[in-house]
Amino acid sequence: MDDEIIERKLNISKSGKTCMWVQTNRFTSPANRYGFSSAVCSADGKLTNIIYSTNNYTRIRNLVEITEGCILITASKSLNETNVKLFQVISIDKENMTINLKKLATLKDSVWDNTEYVKKYKAAIHSALMRAKKYYNLIDVD
Repeated sequence: MDDEIIERKLNISKSGKTCMWVQTNRFTSPANRYGFSSAVCSADGKLTNIIYSTNNYTRIRNLVEITEGCILITASKSLNETNVKLFQVISIDKENMTINLKKLATLKDSVWDNTEYVKKYKAAIHSALMRAKKYYNLIDVD
């Protein structure tokens, strides 16, 4: 597996904690619709606490505390496909307000490319995946 590194925006809470936004969304177009969700868990696999939350019918945003070693899980669900990706926070740059994450594993076509992390982060993976499925299955409002 390649060492994919991504960068996300860092947020600082009112109490000075390092945070990032995670979200659950529903995307629709005339040709397609899918649900997307993300979650953050600590290095030991427990979901992190939500500091602040906003929501409406098709979107929930949660501000969660992060530290180096935390795991970001992203999940998406559509008619033909379910994808899950695991990323680990490798560095937090307060000067540039960025978070660097390294991809650990990917679920595509019901197969993990690296099963080493799946058991440890099972609860967080399940949480993100079930929220993506819930938002994918929302009834269309005409």
